[in-house]
Amino acid sequence: FGDGFYGSPYRPCVGLDHPEGFNLIFRLWQKRDDVQKTGRKQIAQTLMSSQEVRKLQQSFPNFSGDILKRELNKMVDAVQCFPKGRLPNLRDSEKEYEVVNEPESGKKSICYIDPASRVPDPSISYGYVTAFTYLHCSDQGLLTMDDVRRHVKLQPICGTLSYSEIPRFYTFCLGMTGTLDCLTSVQNS
Repeated sequence: FGDGFYGSPYRPCVGLDHPEGFNLIFRLWQKRDDVQKTGRKQIAQTLMSSQEVRKLQQSFPNFSGDILKRELNKMVDAVQCFPKGRLPNLRDSEKEYEVVNEPESGKKSICYIDPASRVPDPSISYGYVTAFTYLHCSDQGLLTMDDVRRHVKLQPICGTLSYSEIPRFYTFCLGMTGTLDCLTSVQNS
């Protein structure tokens, strides 16, 4: 386990591979300057009443209400890191990526650099920041729109599980925190 294990929740998400999901993300990408002009809340409300959202709700009737609002807000937050005509405003870990050729398909994808091994890792993702990084790389001519479409999807969270609660499911738990080098002596006992 890494340092992020202790005290962190696990939030699995599913990638909804649906044309209207991609169209919604792409529409927000194209309108990203409007977020600064009209504000986050107004953009989220505009997206909520868009044709893309209506079609998504026809395909996924339970993808509505608070779930949908949360996803739209996460998208709006992420797209603000990519102002038009300027360099992206990303955290250090989000800046460290490579565009790589996938060996099996010959297609391209983004791989973030694993902070521990310093090797590109295709399993690392930063949610919608990664989605907009794909679109940014497409604008820079590093990726084709086909490459982008294969990877950019809606990413609703399917739940939250606290790692610290896992041991409560079992009568005996051996070696759970002994593998963590980052713990203080108080946390370890």
